[in-house]
Amino acid sequence: MKKTVEVLDWIDAQLSAADRRSEHDDMLFEHITKKAKSYSVILTASEMHIGTRKQQQDAVYVSDAICFEYGENPRVLGVLCDGMGGMKMGGDVSRLVVESLAGNLPAIRECENINAFFEDAIRHLDAEIVSRYGRGNSGTTLTAAVVEGNRLYWVSVGDSRIYILRRGEIVQVTQDHNYLLKLKDDVNKGLITDDEANANPKKEALISYIGAGNVELIDSNKDPFVLESGDIVLMCSDGLTKSLGDEDIAGIVSEHYGDLKEMARLLPLFAFDAGNGSKDNTSVILIQYLE
Repeated sequence: MKKTVEVLDWIDAQLSAADRRSEHDDMLFEHITKKAKSYSVILTASEMHIGTRKQQQDAVYVSDAICFEYGENPRVLGVLCDGMGGMKMGGDVSRLVVESLAGNLPAIRECENINAFFEDAIRHLDAEIVSRYGRGNSGTTLTAAVVEGNRLYWVSVGDSRIYILRRGEIVQVTQDHNYLLKLKDDVNKGLITDDEANANPKKEALISYIGAGNVELIDSNKDPFVLESGDIVLMCSDGLTKSLGDEDIAGIVSEHYGDLKEMARLLPLFAFDAGNGSKDNTSVILIQYLE
């Protein structure tokens, strides 16, 4: 199994938590380290950067790293929301959604249909936000992912993204729910040109978000995506992707492969340095599967 510094740090943390004070500490550490070689590992990391904004309207949660044996299927949860900066209370709404899903982690780990659970939760949260703030007065994007063993389930509303990074390659698995989607449909119908679609000043306006009332678009994978050892799931707000291209992101990940926390720390910093004009809140979650 591929090992990183974080794996051994994780093992050491478990020993420390168990109060490593006996004379057999070294033997115990050696035993657990050897045993870990027969385990699979899901590592997690996250980071946020406020940019030049006065408020942090992103919110994130990711559960702790897990070691597990063959046949076990623990679930790791990641949730990332980008509160809509042009609407009042965007930060409160993003935190409400993240805290609600994070608080339901025990249920998420037990539910039979992960995607159905997410979609039901989104409908409930959308109605709750409309009830509190009114229809369309406040909102947030959402990406959520569950890694169960080597299987990835995800759901997305809005323009925050989920990528898979594998052996230096990067693939976006979500689509951006913005007006450009409808413009591209008009391009396919021959109503406008591709250049006209890309030049439209409203192309980045969201057409689906939590808080809109009757969420228009919810994307999810009905069948799990099977991860290979070493794959990294990247969840991010658009503060990252408006400043860094996909190849830039893949390059940073490749350069620091083996240190997930350092990747998470650097991605928002590189986005901040590269950003032109207003520098948005930027948040990332990284989840890596290793066997």
